[in-house]
Amino acid sequence: GEHGGFHDLFVPVIKEAAVHAIVVAGPFATARPSGAEILDRWFAITGAHGRITDPAFSRYLAATLDTLTLEGSLVHALQRLLSCLARLVSGQGNTSRLATEAEALHGKLLEARVPDRMWEAAQSMVDERTAHTWLTGLRRDPLALLGMRRPPKNALVGLLLGRQQDSDPVDEALRRAAFQRACVGLARSRGHVVSGRVGDRGITLLPDDSETAGRARANLVDLATRASALARRFELKLHVGIALAQKPGSLVMSHRAALAAAEKALSRGVSLELAESEPDPSSQALRHLRTSLGAGMEEHPGHLAVRFERYTQAVLSHTSYRVETARGHLQIGLERLAEPLLTAGALDPKSFDEICRMVDVARDRESLSDLVLTYRRILADIERAIETPTIARQERSTRRALLFVHEHLAEPLSLARVARIAGFAPDYFSRLLKNEEGLGFERYVQKHRLERAKHLLAGTLLGVGRIAHLSGFRSRTNFQRLFKESTGQTPAQYRRI
Repeated sequence: GEHGGFHDLFVPVIKEAAVHAIVVAGPFATARPSGAEILDRWFAITGAHGRITDPAFSRYLAATLDTLTLEGSLVHALQRLLSCLARLVSGQGNTSRLATEAEALHGKLLEARVPDRMWEAAQSMVDERTAHTWLTGLRRDPLALLGMRRPPKNALVGLLLGRQQDSDPVDEALRRAAFQRACVGLARSRGHVVSGRVGDRGITLLPDDSETAGRARANLVDLATRASALARRFELKLHVGIALAQKPGSLVMSHRAALAAAEKALSRGVSLELAESEPDPSSQALRHLRTSLGAGMEEHPGHLAVRFERYTQAVLSHTSYRVETARGHLQIGLERLAEPLLTAGALDPKSFDEICRMVDVARDRESLSDLVLTYRRILADIERAIETPTIARQERSTRRALLFVHEHLAEPLSLARVARIAGFAPDYFSRLLKNEEGLGFERYVQKHRLERAKHLLAGTLLGVGRIAHLSGFRSRTNFQRLFKESTGQTPAQYRRI
């Protein structure tokens, strides 16, 4: 099965010519999509144009980038593996032969998971809560599987910048993700190196060097040179910081120092910066980092997202990944970052007030990943507000009006009422909506009322008349007519399917 670029496999477990169960695997992708393909899929799913600042599209893009991709023969290998498992469950065939085949197929498929496994290991190595476990014998086998001879102690961090002008944000997000995957290949080809991620804005390389400080520094510089050359292939520029451990078992501190050096390299516009010393303990480091968040931002607004990513990583480490504590630090950091932009006039107060409404939404995020994703989207919105203030303001106003539409579908909605929410004249709002969503106001509202009706038909036992009312249709007859014109089925037929 396939929908919107996501695939699933369904394999029946058959006993005595009857289906007793279904083995399901997914979702996965069968190819890396282009930016245009992602935007086309989003439009097909929602009828809306994808924008990186739209929360729903942002989550869809993140899910797409995180979805396992099985290319070429790996799709067939997964199909064969599930078939083997289904036959083993049903007791059909030679058990020993099926188990052997399944084990071989599983080993082949694990290759597709190498980046995820390496990123997870790297994150664990630089996390205060788990770093110590890599110094014990318990991690000897996992280290060997990663191609490491010993736990790493030195660190390289690279922060990415894309083209500052005429860069499509979706395309740039895909290039950053592709570069992060390519760095896993670099680590494996170089040997004895683990590659990790710094959010969606950078990479970490952790070698297991045991040489003298001079030789270890030379190895890190060589890694930085290779990673920077790799970044250029993806039309990206990498600003690197490297740090040598001051004492055994201090990889967490080395990583923080390298992250600080990378941010300094970014601010100075240089390719490489050596960390001068290990940073302060996390509480002091976070306080100093927050104090300096807005420094120079009015001169380098393009560094917003990367600088805030570094702050985010420090917050997560300091708060031990507790969502409630992290939420407060992120909000304070955002305000500190925006202060000089507001003072310099790079960001107008009204735009910032509108953007801050998303912070109120972020308070309701229950998971840490959702919270971080919300703040990344907020930073993208601020960058867009600085680069193209008029267009960004129009997009936010239109988004606010469309959110109002979605929240009030069951009520009477007029063009004049919704245009007033956006702060535009009705005719002007109608033209904006047509340009941005490809539909006039009446058609847009009707489309989403029908979508709500479909969800209610599929997920509830409510009567057709009640569903028509909850979806905003004043007449059951009109609802049934429009529903059949849209789907080719009556509401009752749709529910039966």
